[in-house]
Amino acid sequence: TKKKPVTISIMNVEKNIKTWKDFAVEVLKQLYALDSDNFKSATQADNVARYFSTDPANLRQASEFENSLYVESNLSTINFLRMINRVVKNFDGISGTHIRDEI
Repeated sequence: TKKKPVTISIMNVEKNIKTWKDFAVEVLKQLYALDSDNFKSATQADNVARYFSTDPANLRQASEFENSLYVESNLSTINFLRMINRVVKNFDGISGTHIRDEI
């Protein structure tokens, strides 16, 4: 995308971030905190399940985002965005995220 994320705002909570990996991990943390049961259902859907595991050995490059929950972090920017978009669409009751590009 040739752009870098600077800030993420979810549920009126704003955080500074530096990379698309940071973006993905922060979205996942916030969604998990919002509703862990809904989160588990959203991440077990066929269109995203391969990106998540409770065992880091099952992923090429695992990043822990919650106690013993891991996400694949060896992804391109576009694949991070696609994965997060799919998780958000699978998650009931979330309106989305807003990204401000680096200036």
